[in-house]
Amino acid sequence: MALGGGLKTKSVLYYSHYGQLPTTIEELGDEVTSGTYVESITLEQAAFTAKIRNLSVTLRPVLLANEPNKIIIWVCGYEQPPAPYVVLGENKTNIPQYYLPSTCR
Repeated sequence: MALGGGLKTKSVLYYSHYGQLPTTIEELGDEVTSGTYVESITLEQAAFTAKIRNLSVTLRPVLLANEPNKIIIWVCGYEQPPAPYVVLGENKTNIPQYYLPSTCR
């Protein structure tokens, strides 16, 4: 989740400058997309997916339904926000819930 923090921040800054979420990691600049345990991080449909061996966890932006151009929060893994929030991107998390931080369950 530490690598995802920088990506979230850069995504919000990108959005505030261009009026849309980035579509590729490269649009975010020189962001680190791998680490000690993370093999890679990809960006698809505004969602970041970190690969750890053959497992993955996804970090997705959440918008307010009546203000679809405003990022409110981010959710990871299996976490779901309450209505009227809308989650962008597909959740590609396949790590068993008990291995994830409590905020991602």
